[in-house]
Amino acid sequence: MVDLEKELGPLINKFNQAKDEMKKQKVEKKQSDEDFKEQFKTFSIEQIKPIMDKYQEFLVSKGQQCQIFVKPSNGYSKWEEPSICLRVGFPSNYASYSEIRFTTKGESISIYQSVFTPSGGGRGGNLGPYKKDEITNDFLEGTLTSFVKSIYDKDWSFSSFPTR
Repeated sequence: MVDLEKELGPLINKFNQAKDEMKKQKVEKKQSDEDFKEQFKTFSIEQIKPIMDKYQEFLVSKGQQCQIFVKPSNGYSKWEEPSICLRVGFPSNYASYSEIRFTTKGESISIYQSVFTPSGGGRGGNLGPYKKDEITNDFLEGTLTSFVKSIYDKDWSFSSFPTR
C-alpha cells in the first residue's frame, strides 16, 4: 500500500509554498505599482504640468485650441491608469485633435501620442517606457516641441480639413 503522505506530501507542500510565494509577490507588485501611481500623480503635477502649461499658453496665444487633462483627478479608477495629457484641437465641426499623453505602465512612464493629419485621418504610437528620472525638463521640452512640430509641420494646403 502506498503511503500518500510520504509519496505525495512533499510535492504538494512544495507546490503550496510556491503558490503562497507567488501570491505574496503579486501583492507586493500591486502595492509597488500603486505607490508608483501616487508618485506619478505628484510628479505629473509638479514636473510635467508646468511645462505643458508653457506650451498651452503659447499655442493659445497663437489662436490654437489647447487643453491639459489630468486623469483621474479624484483618486484612481481600478481600470484607468493616471495620466496627464496635452490636447491640441482644430476648429472644425468634427472632433479633430492631436494629443500627447503621459501615463504609468507598471513602475515606468509611457508616452502615447496621436496626431491628426491633413487628410483627415490620424496616426499614433507609444514612446517609452521611461524611468521617472529620465523625464527631465529638457526631455519634456524636446518631446513636446517634437509633438507640436509633428502637428503643424505639414502641407495643409491640400487638406480635406474642414474650417469654420
